[in-house]
Parts: sequence; structure tokens; C-alpha cells
Amino acid sequence: MGRLLRTAVLAAIAYALWQYLKTVLDEPQPQLSPVGPEQPAPPRSEASQATPESNPSAAAERSNGGGARRSKAELYEEAQRLGIKGRSKMSKAELERAIRDAR
Repeated sequence: MGRLLRTAVLAAIAYALWQYLKTVLDEPQPQLSPVGPEQPAPPRSEASQATPESNPSAAAERSNGGGARRSKAELYEEAQRLGIKGRSKMSKAELERAIRDAR
């Protein structure tokens, strides 16, 4: 009996660790700035500047919160506001898709 209980506890710990790591690794990593003075961005030509008509995904990103990539926690909160069922078991990509479909 003791061996079975020990195995069950270890399996529960391993599962909890796996869930935690999956959550942490789904979130985008912060961008580190280079050490030293920042270099100005090179000027862009008019041909390389995208307009909303020529880039529908950029227009869609602006309409869903400013174009910044959102963390899984932020997506979860929005899914909660929208009343999306099953959100606690969704991955970050699934949350993004469900929120986009709910709008």
C-alpha cells in the first residue's frame, strides 16, 4: 500500500510540474535591450510601409488590443469576460482562436 501511495503522489507532482511548465513556456519572453546606446532604426521607404488594406493581419491585430502580443493570463481574462466555456483547459493558441471566433 505504501508503494502505491508513493507512486500516486509522485505522479501527481509530475503532472502539476508539467502543467506549470506548459503555462510558463506558453508566455512570450521579454525582449532584452542591447547594452549601450540605442541605435536609431533605419528609415523605411514608402514601398516597405504596409497599409491596412495591404496587410489585413496588421489591421486585425490593431483591432484586438493595440497589436501587442498578449500573455496567456490576459487571454484567459478576456475569455472569462466573453464567457468562453472550457477556457481553463485551453492552450494560448486555442484561447486566441476562441476569442477571435467569439468577436
